[in-house]
Amino acid sequence: MIDAQKKLVQNSWLEVSADKDQFIATLYDNFFELSPRSRFLFKRDLKLHTRNIVAKIESVIKDLNALDRVMPELIPTGGRHKDYGVTHDEFELFHVALLNTLKQFIGEGYTEELEEAWSIMYRLISSTMCSAMRINFTPT
Repeated sequence: MIDAQKKLVQNSWLEVSADKDQFIATLYDNFFELSPRSRFLFKRDLKLHTRNIVAKIESVIKDLNALDRVMPELIPTGGRHKDYGVTHDEFELFHVALLNTLKQFIGEGYTEELEEAWSIMYRLISSTMCSAMRINFTPT
């Protein structure tokens, strides 16, 4: 991920996170529309989960210049997702939902470059988590 892409992600997150609660609610609405089955994966409080995902997103965005520090933190998260029954396909659908939600919130400022930057960041996150799922990593 090049510096210009990091800036695009960081600046656009500042824009959409002005109303984090609405952004995350819309993101999950979009995700559940694409993957209705996924709604049943959330056996615990969805609000708690959304707070956790915002914290993870913000952590990665803040540390885009030090990904080697933040990526290992995603391994136990990936292991937990396997325990919850999340599939690789759902990671892909979440990616689509994320891009659709960004487009909704950013409007005309949403560009191909912005989409590419977010896709790169998301794939870094999802590939780390999916790797943990593949090796059956069990968080302690």
